[in-house]
Amino acid sequence: MNPVKLEFYNEIPDEWRDPLWKQGVSLDDWDYMLFIKAPVPEAFTLAVMREHWEPSEPHLERLLTGCCHNEWYAVTDFGGRAGFLGVAYHA
Repeated sequence: MNPVKLEFYNEIPDEWRDPLWKQGVSLDDWDYMLFIKAPVPEAFTLAVMREHWEPSEPHLERLLTGCCHNEWYAVTDFGGRAGFLGVAYHA
């Protein structure tokens, strides 16, 4: 079993925002983010994410508890790193 390292963010630097918007990540009314570095950063998609790590596993899914909804994204630029970004939204 490979451990999954989660990074928690309740704030991000302003310079990270524009790249995330361009990748389709909504930054409207978010509470916090969880970031997981990509196991295959050269070429990955949400399908690859689900092949290597399934965010709907009950113990991991419960980590995102936004009041409105939760969303997982495959991103190529989160502070210069590729990975999987979970966003908990409150509105």
